[in-house]
Amino acid sequence: MNRQRVRAGLVAAACASAGCTTPSSSGSAVTVAPATVTVTVTTTPPGVADSTSPGPSSTSSNAASTSNAASTTNPATTGAVATTGAQLALCSMLGVARASVLLGVKPAFTTPSPRQQPAGVRLVDGCYYGTSDARSSLTYNVYDVAGLGAAAAAGDVAGFRQQVAGVPGAVTFPVSLGETAAGAVSPQGSTWLAQIEFANGPRLVRVDAVRPSQAAAKATVEQAARELLPALS
Repeated sequence: MNRQRVRAGLVAAACASAGCTTPSSSGSAVTVAPATVTVTVTTTPPGVADSTSPGPSSTSSNAASTSNAASTTNPATTGAVATTGAQLALCSMLGVARASVLLGVKPAFTTPSPRQQPAGVRLVDGCYYGTSDARSSLTYNVYDVAGLGAAAAAGDVAGFRQQVAGVPGAVTFPVSLGETAAGAVSPQGSTWLAQIEFANGPRLVRVDAVRPSQAAAKATVEQAARELLPALS
């Protein structure tokens, strides 16, 4: 499954009134309306069914996020680009061993998240794990958004909730990770996408799971989010 193609449906719905840039099926940007928000997307790597998401907005007012369709819109990247540095051990909070358990099979693809992030955002850890049949994947990203202000992480979660509310077919579900957390699930062809986003102090956490069934997608994303929580302390 091409992550960018799936994401386009949600971004287009979210942008109907605000205007932004969305990815086309080929991975290039397509302007939906005169944009006040520019959504930065990554190109799917060769041989990888899905790819990681860009980071949070460098302006807290535009701090919404998305991944595939029932989820967040990955927000604007205005301003200079900051690099997190080579000392990060990406794909470490949830390694291949845990991803294998969560997906029920060892991933065929492992793609670390982009180190470059918008000004004010630091990538703490992030990774994409995908199966060879493109029917299951797990993506997580942990950002430190302290540089965007004290309310940036919570604002991004609020933006996610607002966007999901306008997406046809998306169903929200409660997330037991504090008040500043939200979850949603939606059908993606013959698979399902579930996403959780939550704030933990200055950190913003996004987790996506694509699975063959709604129940499996929801269970996978919830367990992954729970396993990430202790690593944030």
